[in-house]
Order: sequence, then C-alpha cells, then structure tokens
Amino acid sequence: MGNSPSKADRSTGYAAIFATVVIWSVPSLFQYYLNNYYDPWAQNFYRYSAACLGIVPFLFLRSRQPGAELTSRLFWLCLLACLPNVVHQVGQVLALYYMGPGVYAIFGRT
Repeated sequence: MGNSPSKADRSTGYAAIFATVVIWSVPSLFQYYLNNYYDPWAQNFYRYSAACLGIVPFLFLRSRQPGAELTSRLFWLCLLACLPNVVHQVGQVLALYYMGPGVYAIFGRT
C-alpha cells in the first residue's frame, strides 16, 4: 500500500542501472584496447563502415516504399544532422589515444 515500490520494481531499476553502466563503459574499453593494434583513424573507419553496412539494407527497404524518394537535399540534411555525432566519436577515440583511459574517464564524465 502507499507509494513504496515493490521488489520487482527495484530489481528492474537495478537492472536498468547495471545496463546503463555497461553500455557507457564497454565501448571506451574496447577503443582503449584497440589502440594497441589500430590508430584512431583506422578505428573510426572500421566503426563507421560497420555502422554504414548495418544501415544500408534499411535504406533500400525504405526507398522501395511509395513516396520515399531520397533527394540530394534530404541526403545533405541527414549528413548535417549526423556531423556533431561524428565529431564527438572521433574526438572520443583521439582522447583515449592521447590521454589514456583514466584521464579520459574523468573528463568524459564531467
């Protein structure tokens, strides 16, 4: 009774917190360990190539629908919208490469 959460709600909350910590921490660990084998530009090339290959089938499926024409204006608007994310991701890998994971983690979370 009252507004106290049940045990099921708490375990769902703990699972959400755990998932958030894993999702936020694992990519930078992979990037840090990959620095021994790939320079930051090669890492970003492979990451974005894999992302592009994952998205292209959806682009073709969408383009087959009536009225879903991909114009050059729409393409450039999409490119402009993704530019801040690309700058952030490239900067993240460069920061790990030049500063190390400890300093990166401190500055990245502030």
